[in-house]
Amino acid sequence: MEKRGNKLKNIAKRFVKKPQTYYNMEREFKYWAREEGVSIYDLEDPVIQYPEEIVW
Repeated sequence: MEKRGNKLKNIAKRFVKKPQTYYNMEREFKYWAREEGVSIYDLEDPVIQYPEEIVW
């Protein structure tokens, strides 16, 4: 039972504490959003072909 408790604790930690790669990516997004004068949510990858309209 103790092994299971430790595994669950480790899984919970991963949900709560983001890895360093997440913070690196977030910093990059913020940098480019500031450079482009837009929100990080408005950044687009020029390589990807986005549809004109997204149907939810």
